[in-house]
Parts: sequence; structure tokens; C-alpha cells
Amino acid sequence: MVPKAFEQGNGVPRRTFKAVHPASGSPVEPAIEVASIEDVSAAAQAAWVAFHGMLELDAEQHARILERIADGIHGLGDDLVKLAAKESGFSTVRIIAERERLMQTLRMFAGVVRERRLDRTRIDTAEPSRRPLPKPDLRRARRGVGPVLVLGPANQPLTGGALGADAASALAAGCPIICKSHPGHPLTDAMVAKLAMDVGQSAGAPPGLITLLHADEPGQEDVVRTLVEHPCVRGVAFTGSRQGADAIAGMIANCAPGTMFSANIGTINPVFVLPGALETNGGTVAERLFQSCTNVGGQTCTRPSVVVVQRGAEGEVFVRQLASLFDQIPAALLRSRPHARRYLNSVERCLETKGVRLEGGSFHAFESESEAAPPVPGCLMRCTADTFVRERLLHEEVFGPSMLLVVADDAAQLLSAAAAVGGAVTGSIWMGVTDGNIGRRLAATLEHRVGRMVFNATPTGLELCNSLVHGGPYPASMGNPYSAVGPDAAERWLREVSYQNAPEAVLPKALRLSNPLSIARMVNGEWVDPAVDAAVAEAADENAARADDAGSPEGGVAGEERGRGGSSPTKAA
Repeated sequence: MVPKAFEQGNGVPRRTFKAVHPASGSPVEPAIEVASIEDVSAAAQAAWVAFHGMLELDAEQHARILERIADGIHGLGDDLVKLAAKESGFSTVRIIAERERLMQTLRMFAGVVRERRLDRTRIDTAEPSRRPLPKPDLRRARRGVGPVLVLGPANQPLTGGALGADAASALAAGCPIICKSHPGHPLTDAMVAKLAMDVGQSAGAPPGLITLLHADEPGQEDVVRTLVEHPCVRGVAFTGSRQGADAIAGMIANCAPGTMFSANIGTINPVFVLPGALETNGGTVAERLFQSCTNVGGQTCTRPSVVVVQRGAEGEVFVRQLASLFDQIPAALLRSRPHARRYLNSVERCLETKGVRLEGGSFHAFESESEAAPPVPGCLMRCTADTFVRERLLHEEVFGPSMLLVVADDAAQLLSAAAAVGGAVTGSIWMGVTDGNIGRRLAATLEHRVGRMVFNATPTGLELCNSLVHGGPYPASMGNPYSAVGPDAAERWLREVSYQNAPEAVLPKALRLSNPLSIARMVNGEWVDPAVDAAVAEAADENAARADDAGSPEGGVAGEERGRGGSSPTKAA
């Protein structure tokens, strides 16, 4: 069956679509052709061939591809910045910051590849004379899972786009990427992807390593489903809403159960402001949380959208300060008309919940016939801790410039609110010197519910380093326990392969006893410097010779199992 997105027929011009400028609603030229079913199949097959081609590259060649792409993105200069700002409606300052972050990410992964930090090679040499059973030769290496489909978000045209963090991490793992452009910034995706394809191939990348496919709004689901079901696609990376992640997880479960899935999902990112912090620094905390929540129209995945305080005089002062800030906020321009509609509908549902009231800012229902995204008001909502614990709707992300203020009667209710939180990307605690006891108890509760705990600071802004965790228990993440940002993000696209009694000729170079790559490896339970490997190889050769003399080339458990009724390959032949 041909999906509806591909019903075009021979000789019929392809369907096209145009991106829409968020503020004006006017189309952004030029028009973009949607992918055909032949395009999708060809992209998946080319990616599969490229996957095997990447296995032939050494670490230096692999790293150089990532570095050349980073250099090429820098070389696009103002053309990329202006196009991304035009499509997204974001300021050029934000776009420049995203571009710098994207280049930093690519260069970080180039360093990871060059230093072979993803290898974790293990070798356990044979002991044919061991009793009661001989020990087989076992060696373990890592391999990329295969081509990865990348589905990025609307709010990150560069760091989440065609060559964003998900794509760069897959490339670092040696996995080709097939990126479906986002309808909110398809031309930006196209510019970056074309640059990456051209520069990558000039640096030695196999054709098919990077592919971009376009789909219009009606055809999105069909294109994604076709790629998910394709046997050459072995991984899916998604950044977006919980509903979108659940839908893709359902596709994978029904049609491609072996596919690796990693979803990074927006969450409420709760903040707990304790009495000591309110007393000594309440005004500054209110200002910083407000800025963190409403920056870029509240369109960041780590913004604090639920703030919990304890009832009291300082707490009420804090509430009034936040309300005043929301009263003064200008209407915000969201990424698109559908985003504005979803935001206002979500706020309306919250305000209709018993026990929730508008404390600051304003609200109006969605009313717009224009293609432009209507400016939306910022709003501060308020409820009690009991209401927050009871109403699960209040635990869902509201993507936009809104905040829910939860007022607890005492420390016990603070802890109850923390325990009611589902998985979140971040959890923050503002505390003073007198808050040590409740701070420790809150931290112990949040540790099981968030990926990153933040103290006396706002959660927005990510430091790209080894210690960062970006993700968390569901619904913050789905399908994979590793961080979606930072060096460990590449771990999501690797799997382990073990070789038992394999001839030297068929082993990957990293597993050969001669150690032609000169890398550190764990041999017989100890990390071995490359200079020591020669002695290990010599000892293993002696063991192999003894095994040949004993007439038990297979050895170990496998040999014993064949002795109990299985037939050896030689006999079967």
C-alpha cells in the first residue's frame, strides 16, 4: 500500500509546501518538494550502505568528518543566521548562540571519536587447560546500531535541526542519519544538511551518510511511519511532546520492535523555593525564575513551569512579586499558529480545573483566522499543594509563557508535592542556610524523579560537559537511559557484540591481539596499555597452540554443549 503522502503518480508534479513566517503568516520562499516513496526507500538503502562504509574509516577520518562539518557551518555565516531567524521568528542573537552551540557539539563529538572514548573494548583470552571446563576466547566490541531517523523540534532550528545534538551523536557512533525536516524550519534544515553532505563527502564520508527528506503537514505521519517500518532504519531520535513520543513508540512497538528509540520530552521542571531562600533572597529568586520561564516566549525544554513555595509572610511577598512581573509581560510570539493554539488551550484547561486560579498576567481563548501565530499572554496560575497532588492535568507541560505556583501549608506538603512529580528533565531547589534538613529530604525525593538537580540557580541553559544529564525518567525521556546532550549522548546508538573463538582474520581491528589501532583495552579484567599488548598477544598465541595440541579448538561451554548432542560445524558439513 502506498501511503497518502506519496500518491503522486508518474508524470504528476510533486506536491510542495512553504514554511510560514510566525509573525506575518506570509509564506517563506522557495517552495519545497515533499519526498516520494522512492526518495524514502532510496535514502534508507543508501544509509544502510553508508553504515558499512563508516566501519572502514579509522578514528581520525571519522573525527575529521565531524570537524569539517562544524567548520562548514561556520562558513555559512550570516546566510544561515538570517534564514533561520526568518523561518523561526527568533532573534539573530538566539540563532547565533544556537549556531555556536551546534559547532561546539560537533567538535566535542569529533574529540570523543578521535580519543576512541566510545570503544570500551574487552578481551578475555582462552584457557584451554582450565578445569573442569576449558575457558573460551571471548572479545567484546561496540558497533553502531545502524541508520538513525532524526525527528527534531520546532523550537531549535539549529541545535535540534538537521545536524543537531541527536544527529551529531548518531554520527559520532558511526550511524548514518536520515533527517525529516521540521515544517517550521525546512529551508534552514536544507541549508545545513546540504552543507554537511557536501563537506562530509569531501572529507571522506561515504555517500548516504546524511540525508534530508521533506514532508508537508498532511503527510508527516505517513513519511515517519514509512521510515520507521523500513528494515534499514535501526534507530529513531525524537525531541518534542509526550503525545508525539508516545505515538512513535507505538509505531515502533507494532511495526519495528527491534528499533532503538530515544525520545527527549518536555516536562514541568519543578522548582522548590524554601523558606530560608524566600527570607534572604526572595525578590531575586522571583525575578530569575520569571526570566527563565518566559525567555523566548517560554519555548525552552528546561524552563521552570511549576514553582512550589511554603505558605507564610515571605511566601506571599514572593507570590506578589511574581504576579507583578507577569502583569507587566508583553504578549509573546510563539513558534507557529498551532503552537499558540495548543498553549492557550492548555492554559484554559488548567484554569478550568477546580482549585486553580489566575494570579498574574492575563488569559484569553484562542481566536485567530490568520495564518500568523497570534501573540499569546503570559500568565501565572495558582493552586494549593493538595490540588496539585490530586489533579494529574497540572503535571503536564504547558509549552509557553505560563507558570503554575503551588502553595504548600508546611514542609510535609512540600515533600508531598515533590513525590507527586512524574519524571522531569530538571528539578530545582532554592535554599538558605537554615533549610538544610528539608533541603536534604527534597533532594532525596527529586533524585528519583529528575535527570538534573539544580541548586540556587535556574535550570535553563546547558553546560556541554561530561557530567551533564539531559533527560530523566518518563515522561522526560523514553527508550534509553543515556543523556541526550553531552558526550554520552552517542551511547544511545551503540550496541555490544561479543566474538567467541573467532579467527584473527574475521575480528575487528580493535579486537585483534596485535592491537593495530594501538588503543588501551581491558584484557583479562585489567586495563592494558598498548605497549603491553604485544606480550599479551604472545601469551595468547601460546595458549592457542596448546589448544590445537589438545584437539579442542572450540573449548568452553559451546564445545561442551555440542558434546551433549549438538553437531559441530565440521561434522554438519
